[in-house]
Amino acid sequence: MPAPLAARILAVALGLLLAILQLLPLGQALAAAPTAKPSSEVLSGRAPFNQPGHYPLDVRPDPRLFRPHAAWLGRLILPEAAAAAALPEDWVWIELEQAPPPWQHLVGRTVRLGWQSNPELQRLVAAVRTDVRLGTTARKLAAAGNVVPTRLDGRFRVGPLQSLAGARPVDDMTVRLEGVQVETSPGPAGSHGESPDGDPGGDSGGDSGANSAATPMLRLERPPVQTSGRWSALVKIVTSEGSSGPAKDQLADRYRVRHYNPASGRFDGPEQDLRIPVQPADRHGRRLFDGRSLLTTAVGRDGWLVHGAPDADGLFTVQALEPRALFQLIPSRRIVGRAAALRWLHQDNWSPGEGRRGSFSVVELDPDEADGPTWRLGDQALLIHSFGGIGGADGEPTPAFTVTGHFAFGRAGVIADPFTGEPRFELTYHQIYANNPNGIVAGSQDWSAYSGNLRRGWLGSRPIADGLVPASAQALRHLDLQSEVLMARYRSGDGSGVA
Repeated sequence: MPAPLAARILAVALGLLLAILQLLPLGQALAAAPTAKPSSEVLSGRAPFNQPGHYPLDVRPDPRLFRPHAAWLGRLILPEAAAAAALPEDWVWIELEQAPPPWQHLVGRTVRLGWQSNPELQRLVAAVRTDVRLGTTARKLAAAGNVVPTRLDGRFRVGPLQSLAGARPVDDMTVRLEGVQVETSPGPAGSHGESPDGDPGGDSGGDSGANSAATPMLRLERPPVQTSGRWSALVKIVTSEGSSGPAKDQLADRYRVRHYNPASGRFDGPEQDLRIPVQPADRHGRRLFDGRSLLTTAVGRDGWLVHGAPDADGLFTVQALEPRALFQLIPSRRIVGRAAALRWLHQDNWSPGEGRRGSFSVVELDPDEADGPTWRLGDQALLIHSFGGIGGADGEPTPAFTVTGHFAFGRAGVIADPFTGEPRFELTYHQIYANNPNGIVAGSQDWSAYSGNLRRGWLGSRPIADGLVPASAQALRHLDLQSEVLMARYRSGDGSGVA
């Protein structure tokens, strides 16, 4: 073959190859060119205890000691592209892990999840629906070890529910639902489209209620909130493997805990063994959580709210931790006067003394030298969150003597603790979060999904400051709406998959 002709054929072949690669979904393109740096999400996902299948739905803890983490709670499942396109609305599957008493027969089933027909809500959903085409920038981010929504590539009119369900490589997004309306229609489950592949609960089994002949669909008036763990308990850690003797420096993951006793108001309830797993090292060789200081850290002095589920052997495995002391209404310190309050915010809060690992403080700022706010059940506040860099021997590099941090807004409310009955704060972050190696997904997240999550949370590795400012419900509602729009746009990257 003449050399010029061979060159032209080679050029045409290369051109065709490049065109095919550009048309291929990103997941296929990356399969042909393996990721150079596995993301921390991929590395942590190899541990069995970080996989949804590790926690069978039919294994439940003692109901006298554990409570459902939320009334409605489940795992989102991204529908196949053809099934998603068959319905014009934004919808996903959800495998229900918790449901309120009238709907207990739905636990373990996989049903559709969509939006209510409220005109304002529908306008917001329509405003962020977009076709998703992942290009060169997304490929570079993925090759550098960041999580991009490869499963959404090539889909049309992706809405906020689908961008949430498809944000990670696998279906492991756990959410709590609020403002749920149950809609039923006659006929067998799945009659409106294909049921998800590998449906763990099935749309056809285990339904013993009056609606067993109906196809349920859950409709939301508010976006889902990311959360962790289907069951919760309030415990005090008593001992751990490796906490004494020759094994004291080993990484323990079995703990003996004592449950809170509501009759006495103390931690003198039944004792139990549970697992707080040691997380795999991330792509930098760091462990976001290893638990070696759980027995001694001051932040655990008033006990821990643990969230998780039993494994196949019935051993309760913790997926998130909340230190009770952080959410109580009584401050450990009060600063009076505007100048002193500003000095604490600008300097003292991030000083080396305040930033020691394992330390914590709950500070009340009274700039007007008044008695300060009196928090009551039902009160709400603007949440202002920031974090700093990972320090220590394995810390982040500090060019120009600093590291880039992160901030977010959100809301806080005063609720009655389900175990003690005492008023405490409940925090929800509106995380406008860019692509990252850890699989943190932009969206509304409670403490257990963000700060306290053992797999992705920062409780054990970063200095965190959460400020609460009393605010009206109307102001917070506007913040919620605008934040949800931005967070949905970040998940899809306005169709590019990149934020």
